[in-house]
Amino acid sequence: MIIVIIGAVIKKTHTLFYQIITSDKRTAVSGVHFYELQLKCIDRNYKCKSWKLKLHNESSKIMQIRHAKGLAKYIQVNFENSIQNYYNSKDHIILKPLEFTVQNKDYYTLFGEKNPNKQKQKMQSVVRIQDVENVLHDAYCYFAAIESKLPQKYAVSQTYQEIDASMEN
Repeated sequence: MIIVIIGAVIKKTHTLFYQIITSDKRTAVSGVHFYELQLKCIDRNYKCKSWKLKLHNESSKIMQIRHAKGLAKYIQVNFENSIQNYYNSKDHIILKPLEFTVQNKDYYTLFGEKNPNKQKQKMQSVVRIQDVENVLHDAYCYFAAIESKLPQKYAVSQTYQEIDASMEN
């Protein structure tokens, strides 16, 4: 359906463009030249439009996440390109976490490869703390909601299940 609508718009634009160029009925226009002129007009009109980004609160959740990831990627690329100007090539430089806030919404980005052993150890430590210190599930959920760096409840629950399964065997 969308293709049909786009095709109709292109055909109508094509016809109007042809009428403007060939207002004199005795004029003949080559299809290739006509197409090239049409592309130039479309390109010129596209470049003239100024695109404004919506405010963060007005954007959808998906766009908010895309913008945050895009900014993080941009910073990572610029960081990697700038390293050569400031450090020796033999130095081992690592970009650590990036934190920023937009309209009171916090974003936290980790760069580089994740160490699965370290993550598993961290999850097991969280489970151990909950067991030893008798931290209730609901209380931990509140903590995780406040502090975004804490493992989320689904990950903790999955680790609980893995530990229970290994103890049964």
